[in-house]
Amino acid sequence: MQRCSRCILPETYPDITFDTNGVCHKCHEYDLKYASRDYAKRGVELTCIAEWARRQGKRFDCIVPFSGGKDSSYTLYVCRKQLGLKVLAVNFNNGLRTPEALINIEHICQVTDSAFVCYGPSWQTMRKLYRAFFLATGQFCVPCDMGIWATVHRVAEQYDVPLIVSGFSAQIESRGPKIYSYNDRLFQTIASRILTKDEMRDFLSLSPARKIARRLKRGRVTRYRRQISLPEYMNWDDAEIKRVISQELGWTPRADGSSDHIDCCFAPMKGYFNVQKWGFGEKTTKYAAMTRHGEITRDEALTRAQRDESRNIDSAIADFKRRLDVTSEEMVAAKSRTHLEFL
Repeated sequence: MQRCSRCILPETYPDITFDTNGVCHKCHEYDLKYASRDYAKRGVELTCIAEWARRQGKRFDCIVPFSGGKDSSYTLYVCRKQLGLKVLAVNFNNGLRTPEALINIEHICQVTDSAFVCYGPSWQTMRKLYRAFFLATGQFCVPCDMGIWATVHRVAEQYDVPLIVSGFSAQIESRGPKIYSYNDRLFQTIASRILTKDEMRDFLSLSPARKIARRLKRGRVTRYRRQISLPEYMNWDDAEIKRVISQELGWTPRADGSSDHIDCCFAPMKGYFNVQKWGFGEKTTKYAAMTRHGEITRDEALTRAQRDESRNIDSAIADFKRRLDVTSEEMVAAKSRTHLEFL
């Protein structure tokens, strides 16, 4: 199987192209968008944004969507300890939070002296959604992602918080729209079969008309809240992030020592289904991105990806089938399902 000669993306990556030297289009995209990025200048911009948030004079300067995972923990650290913002950490209880995530949430909120809000629908609601989305699209993450952002914006509205700061890194986490993407239309098409209108509101963002109405209520029609992704403003180095949150926050990884997506019990299944469908998982795309970024060598990336994506996860598979009442036959059938027809 052909792989990029610079990173490790395989030929099965959707719509991948290689130049005459065997370098993939994602590497060229990185060179255009990120390679020459001036993070010193962007750091000044980040400081200006933080100062703007403080000038609003609200009870909280910013919200950080907080799962207890690596990136959100580091984002909370930067906002609280480096930028000096008054932070409201917001957690969406998806019914699948790990023991390590719960430990991190409580401990890190205490260490950083951050306020904390948590909301989540009932487990039965989430279970029905996970099952329905998995059977229809071969993916189960959409209800959680929709719930996270709907909750964050609802809490921001409730507390009138001027700034939302996430730890999502497009250059590291982006998998491509054919592998994973979602929108309100996709969610409503599938969820409307099993949820009431009131239950749907827990997952949907405000319509443009309702947003304008709320702005008028505050006496303005211009945007009064900003949302940024912290990795767009600073060098997002995986090893340094893990060092900081371990030493400064006492962050807890999984029992097996892994540090990626430690906040969700179903995280191993997400990678497993990608491998089944595409021949590679999230570890491949992450390590490919880290190679472009110069954090690890190509050989190291390939070794890590092959190791991590060949781990035995029989216990996770059994737990997934039990919790969602999914059969082996339905899991096989899910390989041919796609979310694209619903977008």
